[in-house]
Amino acid sequence: MSYANVASRGTPALSRVSGAYLPVSLSIFAWYCNRLTPPKSSLTETQAGDIMATITKKEIIDRIADDTGAKRILVKRVIQQFLDEIIDELGNGNRLEFRDFGVFESRIRAARVAQNPKTLEQVPVPSKRTVKFKVGRLMKERMDQESAQVDHKTGLRIEPSHDGSG
Repeated sequence: MSYANVASRGTPALSRVSGAYLPVSLSIFAWYCNRLTPPKSSLTETQAGDIMATITKKEIIDRIADDTGAKRILVKRVIQQFLDEIIDELGNGNRLEFRDFGVFESRIRAARVAQNPKTLEQVPVPSKRTVKFKVGRLMKERMDQESAQVDHKTGLRIEPSHDGSG
């Protein structure tokens, strides 16, 4: 493809639609260009029009390894062991509390009767275990702070003005 890329990560600025190359969603493009360190992962636009990047476990491992100077394989093992422990504890029905981050709880969803939308037939749905996550104080504050700094229509970060007007 001979078309220019958005950034050094190689994400194409153009998308092939019906045989022609057209610009991708301008809000995603603007948001991507406004980022100081664009994520390697894909960007998606939510139904509300917000921009969301999908960050993978590999990317988190790479960040931690780079920041700490630890070997990537060691960081990968620690992260995987941490995630395995969370799964085991939730599987045992335990509650996991990480101060200021949040709380994971295993819950039982009650049995119910659903309706098949095609046939309108009543279908019994058995009870099942799910995981509930309640956001902690610091994460909630950070999320509120971040959402206040983004224009959700354009996806651009809103920089505070330096003249005292807002």
